[in-house]
Amino acid sequence: MSNRVSLKMFCVLLGLASVSCGEAKKVEVTDTPTAAPIALEPADAFIAAMEAYNRQDLTKLLSAFHKEVVWSNMTASSSKLSGRTTLANQLLAERGVFPDCSVGIETVLESEQKLAAVGVFKGTHRGPIHGFAATGKEVRYPFIYFLDMNQGQIASNVAYFNPVAAARQIGAVKAKSVRAATMPTGAPNIVRGVALPEVMGAARQLLAAMQKGDSEAMAALLVDNAVLIDPSLERFEGKEAVAGALARGSSAFEGLKIPVDQMVAAGSFVAVSLVLQGTFSFAGKDPPVRKALDIPGAMFVEVKEGKVASVQLITDEMQPFQQVGIPPKAAFAALGDGAGSEDTDSGAARAAAASAADKTIDPANAASH
Repeated sequence: MSNRVSLKMFCVLLGLASVSCGEAKKVEVTDTPTAAPIALEPADAFIAAMEAYNRQDLTKLLSAFHKEVVWSNMTASSSKLSGRTTLANQLLAERGVFPDCSVGIETVLESEQKLAAVGVFKGTHRGPIHGFAATGKEVRYPFIYFLDMNQGQIASNVAYFNPVAAARQIGAVKAKSVRAATMPTGAPNIVRGVALPEVMGAARQLLAAMQKGDSEAMAALLVDNAVLIDPSLERFEGKEAVAGALARGSSAFEGLKIPVDQMVAAGSFVAVSLVLQGTFSFAGKDPPVRKALDIPGAMFVEVKEGKVASVQLITDEMQPFQQVGIPPKAAFAALGDGAGSEDTDSGAARAAAASAADKTIDPANAASH
């Protein structure tokens, strides 16, 4: 196995159950798990699978997956693993990057056989990844999963997480301040049943206001002490701060549209998988370079008394750069905030990235060229 892990593998590894813990070696796993799945409610079965992952119990982990499981990571280097054997071999073949890896599940929403889960991955960077040697630094970043269950087994999962958050934590992206997610403690919060009537409506109204970039409309939908955790893990508190941060994100796009892929709701929570579609502005040149992009993302929203109380927003910050063909190293430098040596100066890197973007064809117009 090469000691260099590609950007695509970096994203696969950070997709939780796409990396296991231990020493790297060549293995083959047959599709004959010795333990039959235990009859559990969907959310309980998923939590049992994550507990097996944390214990490094491959037998029980394998039994938690349907034979034809499909696991997708919605990152810049989008990856899809199909079949239990393929997934298991991926789990084992890329051991060594985070030998003490574990996941903490905060909340699971259960709506019949559909689940949405929000949690945190934690691990110590002990192996080389995308050309970066082991740093010994701890990585903690959030994820949102959208799962389909089948008779107590995971049939499919679409995972949303931001590899750049982890890259900042190991120093691959230079940052003046490095933020990490807080690992959940205690038992996961399982929320079952039909969502409160106002929950879906509040989420849809917030998305509509985000699409318009209307900070006043967003503020009107938020409780006074609303909280937002953005993709970079920056925390905003208070409805004015949250509305302002969301409006600034919207302003990065011209003609923003936010189509929704799916919504999973239960109780006072709703998870939304979505796409940010529009013309994105690449800073670094005057005027900024603009390109039509589609950025997948996810939101986990809590609603209290008809208003939005908290939002966890996840997108991969590498997506804009990847979609216009900017190499990872240049993108990592452009995503820095000025910390580090001259060769990683973020201003120069952003200018270079904008120039590269300016020479590419808009994906939306590619058919006409």
